[in-house]
Amino acid sequence: MVKVVSTLVAFFSSTLILGQLQWSPTTDPGVGTIEHLATGPTPGSLVTLQLGNPIRPFVSADGGNSWQMKNGLGTPNGAFAYDLQLHVTNTGTILIFAGFGNYYVWRSIDGGDTFAQLGTMQGIPDAFQQGFHSAQNGEVFLFGTGVLRSTDDGATWVQIVPPNVTLDAFTAAGGHFFAAHQGTMYRGNLNGTGFIPLSTAPYSTDPTLGLTMGINQRVIACGGSDRVIASSDEGLTWNSAQTGLPGSLSTVAHLAASTVQDHWVCGAAQEVHFKAAGSTVWVPATNGIIFQPGFPIVRMCSGPQGALYLHTYDGIYAADISTGLHVVSAMDLRLFPIPATDRLVVEHTGNMLGMWSVLDMSGRCVVHGRALTDRTDISVGHLEPGTYVLDLPDHGTVQRFVVIH
Repeated sequence: MVKVVSTLVAFFSSTLILGQLQWSPTTDPGVGTIEHLATGPTPGSLVTLQLGNPIRPFVSADGGNSWQMKNGLGTPNGAFAYDLQLHVTNTGTILIFAGFGNYYVWRSIDGGDTFAQLGTMQGIPDAFQQGFHSAQNGEVFLFGTGVLRSTDDGATWVQIVPPNVTLDAFTAAGGHFFAAHQGTMYRGNLNGTGFIPLSTAPYSTDPTLGLTMGINQRVIACGGSDRVIASSDEGLTWNSAQTGLPGSLSTVAHLAASTVQDHWVCGAAQEVHFKAAGSTVWVPATNGIIFQPGFPIVRMCSGPQGALYLHTYDGIYAADISTGLHVVSAMDLRLFPIPATDRLVVEHTGNMLGMWSVLDMSGRCVVHGRALTDRTDISVGHLEPGTYVLDLPDHGTVQRFVVIH
């Protein structure tokens, strides 16, 4: 056993790169083409949609390891809905905006089984919208043709920015929201007052394709010639943040930031780049992603404890780089972390796992057990941060993973 581990140490030390991001595929939710993904308020909560008749939410509470189909009663026929946007509020309410003759919002407070249709009586105008956003204080926004605001978890809405203002991107940081159209950046108070244009000079993200909020109320924008810019003083001054991005990535279309550490991820088409906390340089970050021809990145987003997600039309990928566990190599087995419980889940399709041991990089066994099924949950919350090896002698394989706190 020690001989095997010493060989592994040499191999792993040559492949582990500081600041490298590793993506792990989630289980296929079974919705066909994956056009929408939203994160919920609890660690590992995800929602996607099957665009049938009716539209059915598929929800996961464990970071995409397992999915549950909801009834979706009250939603329209997904084959005829258009301009659809999906969102989950800070309380877990599911919101769907779509055109179906007119534009409406469908709202579910029972996890996706039943939906109520909201229209002009609830403050939803018959107008195109780009998307939703939830602020940290629980308010919900719908933006695109102006800005709508809800203070009751999406039940009723009020127009706080007039509909003659077109907006393409939106985020909220502290007591303000930030929005953009083409090369113009705006800032307003959360209630809509004080809505003014901002100067990002000498930098430009025209056209601005994404806005997100990082830690410490940092506002990050992407798009245009400067690709990524950021402000740490609520939009008063801006700095370029594109060091390390290659010339091939001429426009950054997608952007997400961890909510607990200063980690950022960005990309476009089939390129992904990662900037770790404390670094000013972006590095390539497609490890673990299998891009199929013609299937670009659709969206990037972050979860409530810092996990980052992205999806293409045929797969969802997760990278937990802020808390708990981070899988570095999965080889022929499936490993995935559940950070909220400090557990590592191991699966081997169709075969009993048998004996297993977790070894530190000196070869010392730190925890062991036996699994009589094709799945086991291993508690590793007590382990010190570092790289470990999961040894599965019955299968003649080993797996590497990293614990970070």
